[in-house]
Amino acid sequence: MPEEKTWDFEKVGHAVMADTIAAGKTPRTVLCANDRIAFGALLAACEAGLRVGHVWRDRDIRIAGHDDHPRALHLPAADHRRPELRGHRAF
Repeated sequence: MPEEKTWDFEKVGHAVMADTIAAGKTPRTVLCANDRIAFGALLAACEAGLRVGHVWRDRDIRIAGHDDHPRALHLPAADHRRPELRGHRAF
């Protein structure tokens, strides 16, 4: 049976953000598919000397994830809240 691949989302987020910054295409806002990808993107942005945060004043970039990972509660520089979908149903 072939070995199942697993993803290291933090490494993926870091690699994509680092490559994007290195290409000179630094975005103002990054919306990640989950908080673990956002952790990696946040690390790459900080390593590049970018100022990350919620408020645009004195910030270069804003990074958001959205699955309420417990570690995200300790990262004031990232936006990690799950959006409220009041009155909407998936099906």
